[in-house]
Amino acid sequence: MMSDKQLQADFLELVNRCRGSIIRVCLIYTDRRPENVKDLFQDIVYDLWRGFPQLRDRSKAHSWVYSSALNTARMHHRTRQRQPDFVELDDATINSYIEQGLDEPTEILYRLIGLLDKDDQELILLYIDRVPQKKIAHIYHTTVLNINKRISRIKKKLKKMYENGR
Repeated sequence: MMSDKQLQADFLELVNRCRGSIIRVCLIYTDRRPENVKDLFQDIVYDLWRGFPQLRDRSKAHSWVYSSALNTARMHHRTRQRQPDFVELDDATINSYIEQGLDEPTEILYRLIGLLDKDDQELILLYIDRVPQKKIAHIYHTTVLNINKRISRIKKKLKKMYENGR
């Protein structure tokens, strides 16, 4: 059995390793204002902490983080209720992620992604984040072939939206 200190250290290491992925989920599900991104980030980390002791296969931890983050973000988006503060996210970290997205092509891409339905937004976010399609298929409980087809359709949809000037 793992000690509480070791469990906490493992959890913090996982959160730090997956921090960028969690923030990208937050950026998709919020209006990108730092305080709202922080709130959702804290909700996600809180939910991750609650489920972490039951995580048996640590080799699939990144997929588990994505799946949990997406589920929490969906719920947060639906209810807009806030959980108690748990993890502090400093302004410099969140601002660095927001500033990275301010170049024109990235801003256009995020604007177009924002016009997609939430399922397509989530899937293309995973793809942009270079999550292997096998892991994406695991998160969505489907086949890699199905994921490939969906990503292809989303890319075509985004291209058409761009060409039409939306």
